[in-house]
Order: sequence, then C-alpha cells, then structure tokens
Amino acid sequence: AQAYIDAVIAAGGTLSAGNQTAINDFYVALKANSLYSEIKYMYPFMGGTAAGNAICGINPTNASYTLTWGFNLSNAAAHTAAGIDTRTFSGFGTITELLTNIHSSVNSVAFGAAITAATTGDECFVIGKTADTVSNNRYQFNIPFDANNVYVAVGSANFAIYNNGAVPVGRWISSRTSSTSIVTYKNSSSVVTNTVANTGVLNNSPQFFSSLSNTASALFIGVCGFVFGGNGLSGAQVSTLDGLISTFQTAIGR
Repeated sequence: AQAYIDAVIAAGGTLSAGNQTAINDFYVALKANSLYSEIKYMYPFMGGTAAGNAICGINPTNASYTLTWGFNLSNAAAHTAAGIDTRTFSGFGTITELLTNIHSSVNSVAFGAAITAATTGDECFVIGKTADTVSNNRYQFNIPFDANNVYVAVGSANFAIYNNGAVPVGRWISSRTSSTSIVTYKNSSSVVTNTVANTGVLNNSPQFFSSLSNTASALFIGVCGFVFGGNGLSGAQVSTLDGLISTFQTAIGR
C-alpha cells in the first residue's frame, strides 16, 4: 500500500490522511482474504491528477503498467475525486505489459470495474483489445454495448451478454475459470454465464482502457472509479472482492 501511496504522491497526486488510511485498509483486507496475489493489475484512480491516476496499484513503479493517456483523456478535468470522468473529455489509457505476462492462461482471467455513471451507447469499452480477423483473441469488457447491454469476452468471441435494462452502473466483475465457463457479476450477484467452449488465446497487442483501440471510437463515456484484472476467480472470491471494493469506494467518498 505504501509503495502505491508514495508513487501517486510522487506523480503529483494529492491523498488525504483519510484516503491513505482507506488505501492501506483495502490492501490489508485483500491480503487477509488471499486476493491480493490473484490481482495482477488494478487502478484505484487516486490523487486527482492524470499522472496520479495512471499509477498501477499492484506494480506502482513498473513503467510497463503505468497508464499512458491518449486522445482527450490527458486533460486534467477528466481526473477527479470520483476517478476517471470521460463525459466531457474522453479518450483512452494504455499499458505496454503483455497479457501473456499478466495472465498465465486465457482460461483463468478475471477483470472488472466500478462504474458510477455511464452514457448509453453502441460500443463502449471499459477494457478493450482489438480482436484478430477470426475473433479468437478477445480481451474485452463493454459497458454498455448495444444500448444497455454488458458484453464480455476472453479468448474466442463467445460473449457473456447481459441486458441491464438501464444504463449499466454498478460494480462489474467477469471471471473465466475454465474453457467452458465465463461468468459476469453485478454487485457480487451472478447475472450471466456463457458455457460455450473457448478456442481463443491471449492477445499481446497493446491493452487499452476506456477504449477498444487508440482511436476516438468505441470510447467509454462515464465515470469509472476502479479497474482491475487478474486470475480467474470463483463465485465466493468474487463476492468477497466485490465487498472489499465497495467498502473501499465508500471510504474514499465514491
């Protein structure tokens, strides 16, 4: 926790004593519940600055995990106490670390985000990576997609699709724990499962957040307070992690 706090402050971010305590408590709880080692990257988006929000909570001093902001997301107004606010200044963040270094298997992947505001759209990627021509190396978390749907795919194009019925705000986690199971959870509750066999692989092109690629298309428009990725998680692990993220977000006023 302290390494992350120090890196955010060194990057020009501001963290109150209360926020520092909340960060420390979050890390302690993750470790106490054997979840910290399961998470390979996370972005708590703390500090209120573009440079502070770019710091990875797991590898805070590793440049390959530090987000580089593109398009209009480098604008200071997009970096607020609520996290990343792309409603006026949209864009993307990218890291250079290869997915094959982050994940040991395409069939053991979990990722998710805490979304407090979103604009209904056609293709809005919170986590995105351009698929190849046969769509067998997807790593994509769409919020929303086709109006109010949430689309998730890891590997081949067997999307776990959930119609939220309204703008999809909330805490979203999706977990692939085998070649035939990818489950999406909203606020810790399972909402959709896809059991079609995965035939895909991990994609090692650049990893984008808030966009599908480095263009002004397929951008997430809303407010995101937390993003993470790591090993595939069981339902019990997802429930625990979701509760810890919720407690953390409340503690920092989100």
